[in-house]
Amino acid sequence: MIAFYCATPYHILVSVNMMLNEHKGQPADIYVLNYFDGAKEMVDRLNQCGLFRRAVFIPVNNYTLYEKIKRFVHVFLPDVRIRQMMRRFDYQVFYFFALDFLNISYIIKKAMQKRVPCRFCYGEDGIGSYIKDIYVPSETVSKLLNICGRTKYLQEIREMYVYAPELVVANRNFRPMGLKKFNHHDPELARVCSVLWPHKADLKGRVLYFQQPLNERNGIDLSSIERQLIEEISTVFGADRFSIKLHPRTQNPQDFPQSAVIKSTVPFEIYALNFDFSRHLLVSAISTASFAPFLLLGQYPDLIFTYRLYGEGVVSIGKTFGQFMEKFISGYEEKGRILIPETLEEYRQCIAECSRPSDDSNDDEQRMNF
Repeated sequence: MIAFYCATPYHILVSVNMMLNEHKGQPADIYVLNYFDGAKEMVDRLNQCGLFRRAVFIPVNNYTLYEKIKRFVHVFLPDVRIRQMMRRFDYQVFYFFALDFLNISYIIKKAMQKRVPCRFCYGEDGIGSYIKDIYVPSETVSKLLNICGRTKYLQEIREMYVYAPELVVANRNFRPMGLKKFNHHDPELARVCSVLWPHKADLKGRVLYFQQPLNERNGIDLSSIERQLIEEISTVFGADRFSIKLHPRTQNPQDFPQSAVIKSTVPFEIYALNFDFSRHLLVSAISTASFAPFLLLGQYPDLIFTYRLYGEGVVSIGKTFGQFMEKFISGYEEKGRILIPETLEEYRQCIAECSRPSDDSNDDEQRMNF
């Protein structure tokens, strides 16, 4: 028996892939926290898709004062669904994607008390697993864990499963274990994704621009620079030959060419599964979504990172991210192309360089059905 403990659509997607590869044919349960909109409906679809023995919704997030009080009580008396899990605990492997350390420590403690021989692991949480020490409780949570006497149980987790263990530069206390990449030709993967994400969306042309709300970092209006970057793409490739993926926190969606904006909230990783980006161009300041085709599928699209165009300090590259980029670029350039312009003129040259498609590429609008 396998268990997955998730808090985002990405966690669920990785769990699905593990069920089709590492744990194919094995019974498994998946637990989903209410950390994203539509989590309850997602649990319903997980129960419908037939891939898991059971999908369970766990409302542990503290959005209101009442929920904050309940959350504090649950430090000492966990949610009833967590307690029900422990009464029927029969797992051999348990993957924690959600970094809910209070409940994680409780689950491990009770499993050890029941003498269940279960191996506990962390699962990939996107790019953060590679560049940030994310598997460490905050100061407040650490104090609560000490009060409960459960800190030591987190030490039972010694492995983390990621798609590119060779790129991990953080979380060195854990042994990075490799996951099999997605097979976007797998009909079962397509079937399950069509149940979990029953959407249709258009992706036009060879270029995908990832918008990011960079003004959140320092309050500086960067819209004029971003408009220039997008206009250059439109000029070179054509107004109907590129798409824009807006960031979920974007406050000004009306400022972008509406004909190019993708009218869907489906996570980009879902797009990647149903689309071959190997002959395409992805442009972003430093969006982690740009890494998805390689990490998840082993594809090598052209990549342009524009963070240097916004001025020093606007998009800071920390030490570990810099180390990650060095590793990533070193391996990527063997088969793919990464360009990091420092001026608008260099950016124009990069766009022009990437505008020459290979003979067998297809510039036509393409639809992805989930």
